[in-house]
Amino acid sequence: MFRIQLMFRIQWAITLTLLWGMTGHAAAQGNQSALEEGQRVFDKQCGGCHSIQARVQRAGPSLYGVVGRSAGKLPGYEFSTVLREADFVWTPEILDVFLQDPAAMLPGSFMVFWGLGDPQREQVIRYLKSVSAEE
Repeated sequence: MFRIQLMFRIQWAITLTLLWGMTGHAAAQGNQSALEEGQRVFDKQCGGCHSIQARVQRAGPSLYGVVGRSAGKLPGYEFSTVLREADFVWTPEILDVFLQDPAAMLPGSFMVFWGLGDPQREQVIRYLKSVSAEE
């Protein structure tokens, strides 16, 4: 009887270990997929004006490392007065508000963009966070 209980417990432990491993793998794949979707949205909606490479400016500033950066402060890029005088750091929460309607948040900004909907904003912000974390 004891031997049967022991075998059952071992089998149960192995099953749980395998399930936890698969769950972690699926979560990692889901996270990678979400980042790829964020990159796709970025490339389509933002990439025409912004680079994601350090020190590569286009019509807009490089967004490499933007999460955690002070607004309007990137050497080598000439920001609008409203952004040069801004006194905040780009956080995911501030990016969320800004990407909904840039002109409403920062009237006078050079950025000409109509904004992103909820799922796309979240995807782009997640992608920008991942690129900022690489620094």
